[in-house]
Amino acid sequence: MLKQIIKPQKTEYTIHIPEEFINHEVEISIMPVDYDDRQRNDNKHISLTLEKTAGILKNKILDPVKWQRETRAEWDRSK
Repeated sequence: MLKQIIKPQKTEYTIHIPEEFINHEVEISIMPVDYDDRQRNDNKHISLTLEKTAGILKNKILDPVKWQRETRAEWDRSK
């Protein structure tokens, strides 16, 4: 994955496509660095989920399938 932040000085910009991306579907997005709050809130939710669940599987008593189901149920309720 490539990500680059630039400050364009004109309306046209030429990009270089890496060789390993040739003949593959790629996504090219353009958005300002200060993109809208909706996107920031989505990223914040993901970050909080990672913080909340980091290291949780180190507990050997934990049933991973049960934990996954509970996590999915929480996710569905939060929408």
